[in-house]
Amino acid sequence: MRRAGPVDRSRAVPRTRRRRYRSIALVVSGQRPINSPQIQEFYDAARAIELPVIGQYLPLFPLGLFTFLIPTIVIVWLLLNKTTWGRRIYAIGTNDTAAVWAGIGTKSTRASAYVLSGVISALVAVYTVAQFASARPDAGTSGNGMALPAITIAVLGGVAITGGVGRVSGVVLATLLIVWLNAGILLAFPGNDGTQFQLLALGTVLVFAALLNSLTKRRYGGLR
Repeated sequence: MRRAGPVDRSRAVPRTRRRRYRSIALVVSGQRPINSPQIQEFYDAARAIELPVIGQYLPLFPLGLFTFLIPTIVIVWLLLNKTTWGRRIYAIGTNDTAAVWAGIGTKSTRASAYVLSGVISALVAVYTVAQFASARPDAGTSGNGMALPAITIAVLGGVAITGGVGRVSGVVLATLLIVWLNAGILLAFPGNDGTQFQLLALGTVLVFAALLNSLTKRRYGGLR
């Protein structure tokens, strides 16, 4: 009798936990947005600012770009490329069994990666609350949600879902491309049509990027 293969944690575990926490949030909040004077005052954290010296020649930039996005990119890049923890992450993603035989604590390393991901997600949630001046229990899941754009950005940026391959620079460039794509579609197709075309565009890009990554990995062995 053939033994079943291991469950892919990248899909099964996060999906189950996401549904569980989303249900709890909906029940506790009564499916109503949470608002208060303190949250409304926090809106200043997401305001747009003018850059010094050259700001008059450029559009306004979101404050979160300097208080959250750029620091997060720098910290994650340093962790993955300049620390032994980053090497362990790549090793576990490439071959979990080989990493165990190499003496790497796979469980603790994987747990720390989940913790880091959770911290970044929490910071994104805080910034989203500041941006909309309210806390919605279905934020990130209503409408198109954030799951499809996030997966598309990761795959388009060269991150292998199976693990072991990916660069921060690729994810950043893919993020810019998807943001510009979504904004361009909304400008070209206002209203509900724009939302539907966004889904179509994201799905098309995701399939194309997945096929391209698979072809590249088979031919060149993947790039880190």
